[in-house]
Amino acid sequence: MHYWFLGPVAIGVSIGAITGDAAEPGAWVYYLLSALVLAVTYWLCRRESARRFGPLLTRMEAVYQDLTAT
Repeated sequence: MHYWFLGPVAIGVSIGAITGDAAEPGAWVYYLLSALVLAVTYWLCRRESARRFGPLLTRMEAVYQDLTAT
């Protein structure tokens, strides 16, 4: 799920790196902020998916163990 958030940002940063002047001081700030946004978004999506789907997965594994323990 988090790839839908990270893909457009990564593409935008890549296009900016190719077409922009990387020697400008403002460009490095842009790249660092973009990397920070990518990292925070990735972390938030991983945390939310683990929080929402972790208990469901545990419950499904318990049901599977009950069904296969004969």
